[in-house]
Amino acid sequence: MTGASQSGVMRVPAMEAALKVDWSTAALDKVAISTDGLLNDLHGSADYRAHLIKVMAKRAPGSFE
Repeated sequence: MTGASQSGVMRVPAMEAALKVDWSTAALDKVAISTDGLLNDLHGSADYRAHLIKVMAKRAPGSFE
């Protein structure tokens, strides 16, 4: 889940599906995060937030390898 969306916290089903198949950070490399509905303001563009969603998912404590 992430709070980068215009409507608050959201799930990223593509990431969830990838991790069900392969519980590793590498599984997230192929997932494309859409910028649709992401915040785009002076604190960060939608593209930047989409990038951060993957970065933060890979850094989630105790979640991988």
